[in-house]
Amino acid sequence: MQLKRPSSEPNHAEFSVENDGEELSELAVRPIAFLYVGELHLIDLRKPEPQYQPPLHNVYIPVVDAFEPFEEFPGQYKGKLFKTLTIDEKAFNDRVEAFANSDGKNLNTYMLYFAVVDYKDKFGTRHRKVFDITAEQHELDESTGQRLVATYESSVERRVYVDGYRMKASDLSKIWPSAAKPMSASTPWGTKA
Repeated sequence: MQLKRPSSEPNHAEFSVENDGEELSELAVRPIAFLYVGELHLIDLRKPEPQYQPPLHNVYIPVVDAFEPFEEFPGQYKGKLFKTLTIDEKAFNDRVEAFANSDGKNLNTYMLYFAVVDYKDKFGTRHRKVFDITAEQHELDESTGQRLVATYESSVERRVYVDGYRMKASDLSKIWPSAAKPMSASTPWGTKA
């Protein structure tokens, strides 16, 4: 499992799945993404710090269509089995920044990438694994993976998401006031924020 930034695609990251272990079949890979939006307190070091700071808010917004159409390598059980690119991250980030820097907001934003991988092993046992592929590229424990997928699917079902291709700053302006919650030390799926 790998998310890397090839020099041939300056505004995209390439996500691929390779197998160098046991034989597998019925591979299904579903990459998913969240856009993190969180408030920041800006402090003027020349002034005394105010006694009261209002609580900061944040939200994790699912991004549907965050990846280009993918390429599968059917019939293969070893080597590269799946490959895709993220959407044009520069164009997407420009639209996010238009929202984050509007109306005097002080917001921090970044993308989080995950992959849900379903397959059968050589004994016919079905497995589902969820990986954080943002930076560390590690497998989430089963319950965290289930909560992450449930969070994504529940938000999409409630229509609280943005479309990676068609999102405008105004879409985030509609989501932010109702979806932002007071910050906590963990994500909605239970990992450290």
